[in-house]
Amino acid sequence: MSIQFIDLKAQYQHLKADIDARIHAVLDHGQYIMGPEVKEVEAQLAAYTGAKHAIGVCDGTKALLIALMALGVKAGDEVITTPFTFFATAGTIHNAGATPVFVDVDSRISIPVDGTPSTHILKPDTKRLAGSVENEAFCLALASACGLKAAEATIGVAGKRRYLLVRRYDRFTDPQGEIRRLHQEDLCQLTGHFASQKYERSSTGSGVTLKMMFNTISDLVSPGERLTFLDAVIFNVLICNSDSHAKNYSILIGAGGSAKMAPLYDLMCAAVYRQVDQSLPQGIAGRFNATELRRAHWLALAEEIGLSGASTVRRVEELATSVSFACRDVAPQIHGMVVGQGRVLENIIHYMQKRCRRIAAQCRA
Repeated sequence: MSIQFIDLKAQYQHLKADIDARIHAVLDHGQYIMGPEVKEVEAQLAAYTGAKHAIGVCDGTKALLIALMALGVKAGDEVITTPFTFFATAGTIHNAGATPVFVDVDSRISIPVDGTPSTHILKPDTKRLAGSVENEAFCLALASACGLKAAEATIGVAGKRRYLLVRRYDRFTDPQGEIRRLHQEDLCQLTGHFASQKYERSSTGSGVTLKMMFNTISDLVSPGERLTFLDAVIFNVLICNSDSHAKNYSILIGAGGSAKMAPLYDLMCAAVYRQVDQSLPQGIAGRFNATELRRAHWLALAEEIGLSGASTVRRVEELATSVSFACRDVAPQIHGMVVGQGRVLENIIHYMQKRCRRIAAQCRA
């Protein structure tokens, strides 16, 4: 029996009516280059991905090259990639003047094939956010040290590039030793919003609010999980994370429909990056500047989401103390992963402890 490697005809037959209609529409209006379909797909892709803009290009190779150019990749740079790909991937890196670094050759990092679930996420460093790898590794470890569940991560080096290797929490091994996926949905999805609405002050209109997220967790998970989410919100305020939007909180859905809050992920102290917007992604009692938060604002949040005001304020003070003290204990763990980090951790700790002192003091005032 012969099985085709790829059956384009079968795919076409499944979508024949739609494809034929769109082709005939192009033939009718005659705009074969930069016609209305280009703007249409760009708008749809931007909305789907949550990006401000999407740009259509002639092929995937040009898309890769444009992305490298936009990132400022130039001669002498190294770009982490995989050899298990079409040759254009490495070729494009070469055409940009850089050197491809294959991370899964003669090492333990590899690309899953044939539908095998990945077990880790690799996040390389970026020049725009200097020290981002150490920053995120520190914040994840800090969350765990404060008693919050967070994704496990370590730091690695490939060529001249550092990367964060995050262990996926939405995977498990079945009795036969096979890696399986756990279903996960973020709070943007669960509240019925587009990715572009992950911030409350969205460019496409009203976005996801804290009240929406707390209500969704209460209705679809359990009222008790609101306390887990409250800890996460407070923690992100204390570590100066201005990107803790609705897509960076998720729910894990298990067998039989059981659900619980997923561990924290994508944590980073934004205060060390002056070019990054420092506003809160979701307002707390109408405040988007964390330094303005006082006892009255936490009490107003508690009332809005149906939690005890006194307990909420007490939890803010407790976590402020925990984060401030744990900073110095966690830093050596990150220093032990990789050398030559500069002053990034010192700056992160400075801003976090300053934020914790201020938030705690304004809770007591």
